[in-house]
Amino acid sequence: MHSQKAIAGIDDLKGILNPGLASYIRDVLFKSDIKISVLGVYLNYIHPNLKQRKENLEVFKEHIRFARDFGCSVVGTETGSLNADYSFHIDNKGDKAFQMLYESLKELVEEAEKFGVFVGIEGVTSHVISTPERMKQMLDKIESNNLQVIFDPVNLLNIDNYERQNEVMQESFNLFGDKIVILHAKDF
Repeated sequence: MHSQKAIAGIDDLKGILNPGLASYIRDVLFKSDIKISVLGVYLNYIHPNLKQRKENLEVFKEHIRFARDFGCSVVGTETGSLNADYSFHIDNKGDKAFQMLYESLKELVEEAEKFGVFVGIEGVTSHVISTPERMKQMLDKIESNNLQVIFDPVNLLNIDNYERQNEVMQESFNLFGDKIVILHAKDF
């Protein structure tokens, strides 16, 4: 859940999020038979501006701390870009971007372990985690059950591989099927 997308009248939860507000939102939704499956905090955790990157990490950590109050155990995000606006950057595929993401995710996963929730990451062809192999590489490097996958197979398809969509999906299941905590199904 990102407040700009989800809660009318609240432009930014930063600094106002607390157990009471989170449980109130959970209870209101529950009365309509709605359960929050993922708090989506889709910010850039390898943002080129270090100050902004740290702010983004703090927003994610705040959502981790209150996820259980929302009745939720997964806080999710995509894996970012070296461009501030999330657009493709050629160096997203390189070791430097991977290491930057690793450092950010390690910090977030350590926070998630303290609160008994999961960090869910979603690969996207134009971001740092752009292939099933890169996803597996990050999962192996972090080595925590608190890092899981939000699997949106369409996000791993592009003009170069869409004709091999079944192969890409099967490879994903083979490499990290045991780490998929959320499945996002859509057409393309």
